[in-house]
Amino acid sequence: MQLFLGSLTDWITHISANSIIMMIMMIFMVIGGVDYIRGNKLGYGKEFEEGFKTMGTLAMAVAAIIAIAPCLSQWIRPLVTPIAHAIGADPSVVAGILLGADMGGYPMATALAENEAVGKFNGLIVASIMGPTITFTIPVAFSLIKVKDRPFLAAGILAGLVSVPLGCLVGGFAMKLTVYKLSLYALLFNTLPIAVIASLVIVSLWFFPDQVIRSFSAVGTVITGLATGLVVIAVFQQVTGILLPGFCAMAIPDETTGLTGLESGILVCGEIGIVLAGAFPLMKWITSTFGKELGGIGSRFGLKKDDCAGMIGGLANLIPLVTSLEKMGSKGKIVSLAFGTGSFAVFGDFLGFTAGVDQEMLVPMILGKVTAGVAALIIANFMTPKLLEKIESIK
Repeated sequence: MQLFLGSLTDWITHISANSIIMMIMMIFMVIGGVDYIRGNKLGYGKEFEEGFKTMGTLAMAVAAIIAIAPCLSQWIRPLVTPIAHAIGADPSVVAGILLGADMGGYPMATALAENEAVGKFNGLIVASIMGPTITFTIPVAFSLIKVKDRPFLAAGILAGLVSVPLGCLVGGFAMKLTVYKLSLYALLFNTLPIAVIASLVIVSLWFFPDQVIRSFSAVGTVITGLATGLVVIAVFQQVTGILLPGFCAMAIPDETTGLTGLESGILVCGEIGIVLAGAFPLMKWITSTFGKELGGIGSRFGLKKDDCAGMIGGLANLIPLVTSLEKMGSKGKIVSLAFGTGSFAVFGDFLGFTAGVDQEMLVPMILGKVTAGVAALIIANFMTPKLLEKIESIK
């Protein structure tokens, strides 16, 4: 009892927005666990189970990339550092732009960063908003939707990317609430490359939508293949103790944690899973409790019930949003995809990952992704007529 009271007092003493968010999720984790024991009578038990199942899904990609991060940073640092310095940015911005936080963006950004705060910004904010677009959103959505919906995918992402720099800026400013104080200079100069890359993708999607989507799909396939190969190497070295040339850093224990890269990656996957065991039941409660109100907000933007349902599902994971496109109207497809470009999985995978690696960054990440999503929703609402004209001209 003394330990319980002491730990409770310590939690209350150090209470923060991040700890409150985590406590809410843990309450729903308990609800999900109880419902699972009772036979999933309320549906929360299934969500509880799905949270734990994500460990296996994430393990191959996340564990492999985290394991290889020390090697990758050594390989690419000489290439990206001069370019980043030429524009006043930190080398870690490259990882944040090209990779999702949970697909290697975070470990690579922290390994490349010359400043801890900038590494957190690029690894957990930029890599949660901009990073997933090229290596996850475009290839995954492309593989799941029907051919007739591909122009809407391109148009939605185009509109969504417009607000990405704004989301990154808001997330960066919110870091003032954490122990990682990011200077205005560092924030602006590390957001500049994001704006440039986003602009290039927007222009490319506008003029060459099919070619760009095919290219990004190929990139996603290559990354998946590399991750599989890397996890094979990591497991081989871990189990046999035989160190392969060029990959030795993967199997050498970290001086601080005493863990190898593979062990750290598996630990992160486990931490994500236990957080999602509460996040998924929480999302179910939000959608079932406030579905009508959220639908009312959506109707103000001319969206239908199915459009809103897909967008809400996207807050937990991209897949529900993409698979519900078939039920949406033309405007709903564009607006929901624009909203999802920056905000997808904010209360799912990215919440779990951020909580697993650094709870201090929860609020900045959430504010950044939500800002990007809401701004994209407003922008897409105005852009949709022009975008629909463009789609019709392509047909």
